[in-house]
Amino acid sequence: TGQLSVPVNTLGQSQSDLSNSSLSANRLSAGVGDVVTHTIPLRNRTNTPAQATVADTIPAHTTLVLDSLSPGMLKVGNQVVWNGQVVSGTPVVLHFAVTVVDTLAWGQPITN
Repeated sequence: TGQLSVPVNTLGQSQSDLSNSSLSANRLSAGVGDVVTHTIPLRNRTNTPAQATVADTIPAHTTLVLDSLSPGMLKVGNQVVWNGQVVSGTPVVLHFAVTVVDTLAWGQPITN
């Protein structure tokens, strides 16, 4: 039970630094019907407010749990998207969940 982290795609960073932002999942393994919750903490390392757009692809073999989206997040095609401001010292924490819908071979990852 640990967390898998990958970089978050942030756009619109002007003289701000969101490099401490990441994406993690609450499960290292899951089967059909399991819900996996993704967390994206956005942290601005500078004193300059950051206007950010976060777009994360909904993983293959899953479906989005629509009522799991953080306020301000939208489903756009096969992505979840959030636009907003991230100020220094006040992280913005985004969440969304997916349900595993396909059976995968043992050990095959669900990539996000």
